[in-house]
Amino acid sequence: QLSRDHTVGVMTSSHLAELLEEFNSIIAPQKAALSQRLPQLFAQFYAPPAELPNAAALVNGVRPASGAVLKGPERPRQPSGTGGNLTEFEKQKENLFNQVNQLLSRKIGINKNATWFKEPVDPVKLKIPDYFNFVSHPMDLGTVKSKLNRREYSTPLEACSDIRLIWQNCATFNPIGSSTRMAGDALSDIWEHAWAESHIEEQ
Repeated sequence: QLSRDHTVGVMTSSHLAELLEEFNSIIAPQKAALSQRLPQLFAQFYAPPAELPNAAALVNGVRPASGAVLKGPERPRQPSGTGGNLTEFEKQKENLFNQVNQLLSRKIGINKNATWFKEPVDPVKLKIPDYFNFVSHPMDLGTVKSKLNRREYSTPLEACSDIRLIWQNCATFNPIGSSTRMAGDALSDIWEHAWAESHIEEQ
């Protein structure tokens, strides 16, 4: 019994060897043809993106002449929470908010009189305990900037209304001729002039 199983095993191994040899002889030409096509296939499926400058001259993203790595154009940063997929209306709205923010920084933020209005009024610190008897809706530049950056306004006009509220509150509480009142009135004039010139309200 052992001798017969051993003989069968030898015959099987021999037969397999013949089959493998025959298989290799059949596929050898195909392997040779495929190896010749590999460079073409690699160039077809792994070529550098066409939008990169001198894409044909790049190898693994590096220009052989200088060795400098070339990067594709950076995508513009999108507001948080948008996922980078903005509609045309959202893009226009985003652009308007940026205009308001820049206008506020350029025309008001750098003005020395803005110091009075950069933070919420602290009645205790300023020793004006009756402030909230006159001002029911306090507002300040810091709060407006934060709301702009967090996109808490529905429209740019809402941001403009809050900015105007700062000067209105100043005029409500501070008497004519006081330094704070004069600073608020001056900034109000500057803002109204800048807002009109920006044409943001017309867009």
